[in-house]
Amino acid sequence: MCTTSSAAECINVEQAVVVDVFSTAGRWASRTDTFKLRLADGEHLTNIYFDVFAPDVYFAPVGGRLRVHEFRGRITTIYSADGKGWETGDSPNGGESWRGGVGAALIIFSAPVLFIALVLVRGFGLKWIWRLLKNPNTSRSIYPDYVK
Repeated sequence: MCTTSSAAECINVEQAVVVDVFSTAGRWASRTDTFKLRLADGEHLTNIYFDVFAPDVYFAPVGGRLRVHEFRGRITTIYSADGKGWETGDSPNGGESWRGGVGAALIIFSAPVLFIALVLVRGFGLKWIWRLLKNPNTSRSIYPDYVK
């Protein structure tokens, strides 16, 4: 199945024995499931990160068997009992949720805009900004209520 010259570059599909499983609660209802798995080459410790929108997934009981992908000596994918693959933190893709990246990007890009809006509202007042937005072509004094 592997076409590379080095066996270390191959993705191995193996059966793993579950030694231990525990879940750690994160912020904003996220969680991390940590697996201690026994493969042919020894025991491995790996994590799967779940965000708030992730379903509750059943993998296998302690002592049960799981199907896993191993790449370069690290477990990259663990398959749940229903056959769906879940990427681990050791996956080359990172195993991260795309929603977390989108949320971080929204916060990063919207924070400066919201800060500037806050400064304008506090400095000039909401009424002055509303007048300016309604008719941007007229010249307005910075102090419209005082200078007539």
